[in-house]
Amino acid sequence: MVRLAYANRSLTTDTGTFAGVETFNAKDWGDLDVMGMYTGFFNDVSTGIILGLKLPTGPYRAAGSGRGAYQRRA
Repeated sequence: MVRLAYANRSLTTDTGTFAGVETFNAKDWGDLDVMGMYTGFFNDVSTGIILGLKLPTGPYRAAGSGRGAYQRRA
């Protein structure tokens, strides 16, 4: 299985500057998840293993937000 997250977030906050309240928008692709499953240990496929890998393909900075702006929340 391959999964690619897409983030579409908006943040309205008081910036503490002369500008006052501002709205920041962040839209971009997130991290890529790759998962595989094997169930062939026994004939009845009752036992298996799942392996996964998360590739940090998405950006980690967006205007007005912290480092985790694009991380998918499980």
